[in-house]
Amino acid sequence: MLKELAPAVARVACIASSEVWELYRHITADADIPPVFAPVNRSEQFNEAFATILRERADALVTERSPIIYVERGRIVAFAAEPDCL
Repeated sequence: MLKELAPAVARVACIASSEVWELYRHITADADIPPVFAPVNRSEQFNEAFATILRERADALVTERSPIIYVERGRIVAFAAEPDCL
């Protein structure tokens, strides 16, 4: 569906817990767009997750629905809105 909405997207970053990533990894194994996993199990891991997304040059960002994502939603939106981000 993402490819239909944004055909130019080549790499998608996924901010999620390690548990959720294990599920995503199996689902996305044959995906046309390779996911970039940026794990966050604690708030302290967001800076490293953002660095991974930038280093891997992701074109889009998806997140899981979890309490940590909800609590840090402003931080995620601010990161995604940065001119050099996505």
